[in-house]
Amino acid sequence: MLFGNPETVKKNQEDSKQRLEDKIKKKFDEEKVEISQQYRTSNLSVVGLDEKNRKICFLDSDSHMKLRDLKFSGAFTDNIQYSARTINYKDILESEVIIDGETVTKTSRSSQIGGALLGGILAGGVGAMIGGISGKTASKENVKTIQLKVIVTDTKNPLQVIPFLNEDYSIDRNNKKFIKANKEVMHWHSLFKIIIDLADKEEKSKQLIQDNKSDSNSTYNIAEEIRKLHDLLKEGIISQEEFDLQKKKMIS
Repeated sequence: MLFGNPETVKKNQEDSKQRLEDKIKKKFDEEKVEISQQYRTSNLSVVGLDEKNRKICFLDSDSHMKLRDLKFSGAFTDNIQYSARTINYKDILESEVIIDGETVTKTSRSSQIGGALLGGILAGGVGAMIGGISGKTASKENVKTIQLKVIVTDTKNPLQVIPFLNEDYSIDRNNKKFIKANKEVMHWHSLFKIIIDLADKEEKSKQLIQDNKSDSNSTYNIAEEIRKLHDLLKEGIISQEEFDLQKKKMIS
């Protein structure tokens, strides 16, 4: 194809790209998500953001092909298969940017329930694996990999790693590839930070409403008990002194 008719090569490239786009769209449709932002990894996996329905959809590709292959030979994409995974905003627990094994920045759920879920996952059987991926290393001028690690509330498969840079050989941080990948990973980390903050605020709001209901119920119960005491006082079953004493105990 590289040495064929230029128009034929170009058409094959366009057809190949369109087939890939159609396959990805069909998979998103099957997951019932409306994607407003998406990112394609080097092996053609996709992460999509559904802001309307507050969901994240991960499409994991079984391909070893790379995006750059499509630019040259119109690489054949019909055999690529995708496995889909859709996660609600509230189930995102942590986002972490890792460059060559070194944690650069991290955001985690801070609310009581979210923090407890994250702690439980990290303390489980997968804790060592997750910790191993984010192990600290010395900062280097030349790098090979940039990853975004996302932890979700799924004890069987809590970890989702999204590669933004995956070079065979180290490249300088001034390299355009690194600058582009670093910008993209920070953008998506920021999106996950917003998602995590939203989930925390919603959870705290629900807890506040629940606490207010409990306080209201408690106030109602005290008032009801005082009324009962007053009835006993009117009927002469208890004295004024006993009434005042019990009322004071209830209010305090």
